[in-house]
Amino acid sequence: MSYSDNAITKRLPNIEEVLHEMRMIPDYSPEDYLVHPKLGMIYSFVSGKWMLSNNPVGVGDKGYLLTKLRRKLDDGSYVSVPVYVHWAVFSAIYGRPINEIRHSGFNGELMEIDHIDRNVKNNNYENLRLVSSKENKENSSNRYWNKVRLSKELAAQIRDDFKSWTGTKLDFYKAKAAELNVTFRSVQNVVLSNTYKEITE
Repeated sequence: MSYSDNAITKRLPNIEEVLHEMRMIPDYSPEDYLVHPKLGMIYSFVSGKWMLSNNPVGVGDKGYLLTKLRRKLDDGSYVSVPVYVHWAVFSAIYGRPINEIRHSGFNGELMEIDHIDRNVKNNNYENLRLVSSKENKENSSNRYWNKVRLSKELAAQIRDDFKSWTGTKLDFYKAKAAELNVTFRSVQNVVLSNTYKEITE
């Protein structure tokens, strides 16, 4: 079976089809959750579903996919823990708890996950690499200046797509920015006609 870089937009397999390919997430029960490394997604046995399969937008200004996993404590009770999907995938592949990996940098420096292809929705394990906070900031800075410039055709398409969008403006800006590899502000300016004013409706 082959997998798309953006599995969220494709048909997801039944868990029985890929159970042999799944990995457990350290610190979390395999009876509750497993990760599929190639899909870059978490399957929840608690809900019986692929997590975030209906949320391609993500959270925050960068659009990372964030969910909550329940973790069992020593006293038998459960606590709900916010977890970024890319960290869950990376932790499952390397077999170490997320917090341990995050604090594995030189002299205690916090480590971060870099998405190699710049698509933060693509959590395929081959697209993830562990970097220092400094390296990640440098990568992000370089990528900002390497963003593509919108053509008039793309700007017109953005406005057309926005007309049929049923979600919030904020979600549209984030989704389009990730899709076209442009900044959030670029999409917003096109929609609000702050740029490309010469394009007529």
